[in-house]
Amino acid sequence: MNLVQLIIVAISVFSLLKLSIKFKRKELSLKEAFAWGVLWLIIAIVVLLPNITSIIALELGVGRGVDAVIYFSVIVIFYILFRVFIWQKKIERDITKIVRYISIDEKYHENSNKRKNRK
Repeated sequence: MNLVQLIIVAISVFSLLKLSIKFKRKELSLKEAFAWGVLWLIIAIVVLLPNITSIIALELGVGRGVDAVIYFSVIVIFYILFRVFIWQKKIERDITKIVRYISIDEKYHENSNKRKNRK
């Protein structure tokens, strides 16, 4: 095993340990923990068995294993980017609802205080 493989496997193992801790603390759902766990396991397997990417590439009709890895990585990155974009839009909508609620609530209390002061 060369140095690069050792470093990447160490990062994968560390990430899997961190992932299990976050799952036990309920900071990640089962679905999230499973998805990230599979990703880190795939990374470790590909690094330990680099020829597997060539086999997969041939099955997919891609010339080299590294090309298949790059294609897969780009797809995963775009999917994650899409999910973050959707999540960010939901947060924007939620913040807008909260701000509206607070604004209406403050206006209501302001008007009710004015009525009380007139009496």
